[in-house]
Amino acid sequence: MNHKIILVVDDDHDVLSALKDACLTQSDQQILGAPDFAEALAILSTTKVDVLVADVLLSGNEDKSGVALSFEALEAWPNIALVLISADPAATFGEHSKRAVCLQKPFGRDVLFDAIEQATFKARSGNQRSLP
Repeated sequence: MNHKIILVVDDDHDVLSALKDACLTQSDQQILGAPDFAEALAILSTTKVDVLVADVLLSGNEDKSGVALSFEALEAWPNIALVLISADPAATFGEHSKRAVCLQKPFGRDVLFDAIEQATFKARSGNQRSLP
């Protein structure tokens, strides 16, 4: 695996910490964390992020969801790998399932690593410009 910058976004502090800790077990990764849409967007505007791991349902405005963030991420970094996560069993990823890897919480560290690798492959395989 090459050195990657991974941005993890989750409004649940405990989940954010756990995801960051899981990613830190790989020495070739730099992990950035954000608790909300605005902070994640600020990071995306100044840092070339290789992988976005974002909770689908971020607290606050529906327009500021992890799904909306994935569109913003693609605008800034068309080759970004996308992993969307949700604890809501009713969450649907719809058109995002073709471009992003979607995970249902809870999941283990190995599942997260596999998802990051799959998302990286999808981003490099020519699907980088649009989600559908």
